[in-house]
Amino acid sequence: MKYAFAGLGALGVAGMIFIASSVTSESAQAADLNNGQAQFQTNCQVCHGNKGWGNGPAAAGMQEKPANISKKLNSIFQTDAKLTQDVMGGKTGMPAFKGVLSKKDVADIFAYIRSINP
Repeated sequence: MKYAFAGLGALGVAGMIFIASSVTSESAQAADLNNGQAQFQTNCQVCHGNKGWGNGPAAAGMQEKPANISKKLNSIFQTDAKLTQDVMGGKTGMPAFKGVLSKKDVADIFAYIRSINP
């Protein structure tokens, strides 16, 4: 009996992963990758690097190293909503981009980063 429930748990996790990947794919399709690239290059690249790995030219001189955005976007422990909140509100070592970027811009940036980090 306990093995039947273990199987159901595995199916539940697989279903959640499928749903999460479907939502991510749909939002990436609706995104404007050209806008994402332009906003990323203007606002993020100097610290986060060409692919969002946290290795931009300004990163070397920073006490708090920039995050690897690509890694965070692919983590099961992070959500786009939480990462968007971090971008808009700022974090230690990173300024708030509320008033500079819209939530749509941030979604476009995330889609762009996903597209260049297969």
